[in-house]
Amino acid sequence: MNLSKIKKSLRVKITLFFLVIGLAPIIIGSVIFYFTIKKALFENVFKELQWTAAEITDIIEKNFNKARSDLLFASTNPAFKLYYTEPGKKDVWLREQHNVFLSIRKLYKYLDESCFIERSGKEVGRIVYDTLAEQKDLSPDESVRSFFAKTFVLNEGDVFTGRPEISEDTRKWVLPYATPITIGGVNVAIFHFEITLSYFQDILRGVINPERLIAFILNENGEYLAHTAVDISLTGPLPRAKTLETSPSFNRVVDKIVSGGGGMDEFSQGGERYYIHYRPVAPDDGHNENRWTVAVIIPAKRVYVEASIVGYMTVLVGFAVLVVVLFSYMIGKWVTYPITTLVMGIRNIASGDFFRKVSVTSQDELGELARSFNQMVDAITARDAMLKDLATTDGLTGLYNHRHFKNELEKEIKRAKRYNRSMSLVMADIDHFKSYNDTHGHPKGDVILKMVAELFRRNRREVDIAARYGGEEFIIILPETGAEAAFFVAEGIRGAIEEHPFPMQETQPGGNLTASFGVATFPEDGDDAESLMAAVDKRLYMAKAEGRNRVYKG
Repeated sequence: MNLSKIKKSLRVKITLFFLVIGLAPIIIGSVIFYFTIKKALFENVFKELQWTAAEITDIIEKNFNKARSDLLFASTNPAFKLYYTEPGKKDVWLREQHNVFLSIRKLYKYLDESCFIERSGKEVGRIVYDTLAEQKDLSPDESVRSFFAKTFVLNEGDVFTGRPEISEDTRKWVLPYATPITIGGVNVAIFHFEITLSYFQDILRGVINPERLIAFILNENGEYLAHTAVDISLTGPLPRAKTLETSPSFNRVVDKIVSGGGGMDEFSQGGERYYIHYRPVAPDDGHNENRWTVAVIIPAKRVYVEASIVGYMTVLVGFAVLVVVLFSYMIGKWVTYPITTLVMGIRNIASGDFFRKVSVTSQDELGELARSFNQMVDAITARDAMLKDLATTDGLTGLYNHRHFKNELEKEIKRAKRYNRSMSLVMADIDHFKSYNDTHGHPKGDVILKMVAELFRRNRREVDIAARYGGEEFIIILPETGAEAAFFVAEGIRGAIEEHPFPMQETQPGGNLTASFGVATFPEDGDDAESLMAAVDKRLYMAKAEGRNRVYKG
């Protein structure tokens, strides 16, 4: 018999062990080890549920806070107050208000409508999706809507966030936000926008792997606002969690959720058992009427499938460990290294350390088991990396998204303050991009956005942080960069865009596709994120006003 084959075969080693020692101690040791690993596996699964629920909750809370911040920022546009204080220029300020509506629409893909309403209830202006309403279509009296009266009792700078309702214009479920416009301490009007509820359905779909987990968002009335396994109509009634078909154990969990509780629980439904972790959403705003809870569910059978894999592996490990204990020094030397390495790898992974994988490289069955186990760890790690990517990257262009950009901007400003150094922002907007979209369609427009994003990537330093700010706007953070250097970076990108052979650009005004740029520098133009963003946005506006296809740095 070939000695090398005998040496590589774990089956031969285990058979020899059975002949020498017997079955009893192996079974006892394997059972103890199996239940230890199984317990660790269940703990990891429950941590996964908690982490996923916390991630979704964090996204929702940040959305509430961002919408509140964006609404307040937009409401500070002078056009809303000047509409009353300069009545002779009402048409001018009305047009500027329309520009504010269009700017908000660029920021929010899920914006259903936004409007400006006088104290009498009369609508002054409104946008639905991308369409500005004609004067004849404006409502003469919006005062009967619940958010109207509740907003007018607020102080300047407060935002009212109402419960989801059916939009009167689009007949879809929306989440309303509103803030008062105040002159001399008197609320004279409100600024209002609505976000479609489908946004929260897409949040769940972006985070949850439907083949492994189920997730839903429940409101204070026990109704589903979003669910990965239930179709929720954008226009029909919200489905209730408790129905004639749901089990008593699930209904008890729903009662706990509606009461505002959070924690881990289990229930049965349709002959299957499930584990559920639920966590209340806590928006940082005292005028938010919504009391939502995020819940993440895993079927128990999925946990037991993973446990059975661990069980099979545990039996083999138990065999090998006993061989090491009872065999001679030479056989122990032959077997000890791969087995102890596998045990340590399993313990590391069971404790949540996915970076220390099993390093067994032998060619026997144990090596195959180690490789299979490592593949499972790689799959989990890849999933976590993908979730992180989804949270920071713009899906169309591959640049960083708006949320990640804002986080990085805060970090860079703190770093610049700490070391007393400069940093700059470059914001760009594709000229006449709406004209291109209207002429060639949004799919062609998306191609242009990808090509412009690639030019940003090519013409930046490795330390620069490029992001898609929204719509056709792009922005770059330039660490340790003064105004002149930032101007040259912006000019380089502008020139690259102007010279690039974009498809069908001859249909653009001027026969070429170009972009306008604004530059702002810390600390000269602003010493915090808000003031610096206001400065760069204003300079981008000046570049547009002075004829486009240029860089304006003040």
